[in-house]
Amino acid sequence: MPLKLIPPKEGKTPYWYVRGTHHGVYVERSSKATDRATADRIRRAIKQDIESGIIAHRGEPTFLDAAVLYMAHTGTEDGLQKIVERLGHLPLTGIKQADIDRLAIELHPTGTAATRNRWVYTPVSAVMKHAGIETRFRRPKGWRGKTNVDWLRPEQAEQYMQTAMDVDPNFHDMAFLCLGTGCRRGEAQGLRCRDVWLSEAYILLPDTKTGEPRAVHLPPAVVAMLANRDLENPDALVFGMSMMTVKRRVKEMKRRIPSLPNNPLHLLRHSFGAWMRRYSGLDDEGMLRLGVWKDRQSVSRYSHADVSAEARKSDLLPMPRGAHPPKMGDAFREL
Repeated sequence: MPLKLIPPKEGKTPYWYVRGTHHGVYVERSSKATDRATADRIRRAIKQDIESGIIAHRGEPTFLDAAVLYMAHTGTEDGLQKIVERLGHLPLTGIKQADIDRLAIELHPTGTAATRNRWVYTPVSAVMKHAGIETRFRRPKGWRGKTNVDWLRPEQAEQYMQTAMDVDPNFHDMAFLCLGTGCRRGEAQGLRCRDVWLSEAYILLPDTKTGEPRAVHLPPAVVAMLANRDLENPDALVFGMSMMTVKRRVKEMKRRIPSLPNNPLHLLRHSFGAWMRRYSGLDDEGMLRLGVWKDRQSVSRYSHADVSAEARKSDLLPMPRGAHPPKMGDAFREL
């Protein structure tokens, strides 16, 4: 019987199975994929493994083997489908730097270094690390992308919030939380009522990008905003919006304020960081203790938001007055 796909069995498994015989090799294994299209790509990769003879290398698992286990353990297939189609037949120890470089160019011929890193180098490295292979692949030059140093001045934040209110009051409140706490979009969207303690000006983010839960202090303005919301159902989303709804609201914000970046909510996170530096006076150590960012490199990007005490010493320089010293009002210009 050729390799066939066996659909999920309700109550037993949500995954498609690959079952059958090809070139005398019997296969019966879970694809760890919940949709037929992904499962069929894995079926074809298994078939290719058998034809190339790699599947016979019992001591050398293939990238497909490692990817299936990775997807089963993490529950994510993000970026792996096309990679598995091309690298699935290779033994893990046989994957070299040149293979990844070629694949990145093939899959993203016009992509930036950051794009290739995000959709090729990162998922390949994650699969191999999960399988116990500690090979470090060299990332493409410029893979970190351009550091975003944009942030909103208070008057710009007022305009942003007014536009957000016009788009959707729920979206406004979620954006207000991001600005006042530095929450990421997914953290704010997924916040549930049970994790909000208004009387203590505190929320808990149980699932963050850093992999650790985070306690978040709520400034008075955010507490006042949340106090006007219905938080009675502990399992309900605080802002009652799916991720798809949030994406539609973000798109509308971009339409109304074209100068906003592609991720307007992340701009609020950057503004929170810049404001904590400029108006609250936190240094790198203080920023790290907030728990919003994981390392010093992440917080150092906000050093541009304020000058150091040492820099202010330039006020003491014996600068010449010049023939026509400017009026104090003329010494400043609109940024």
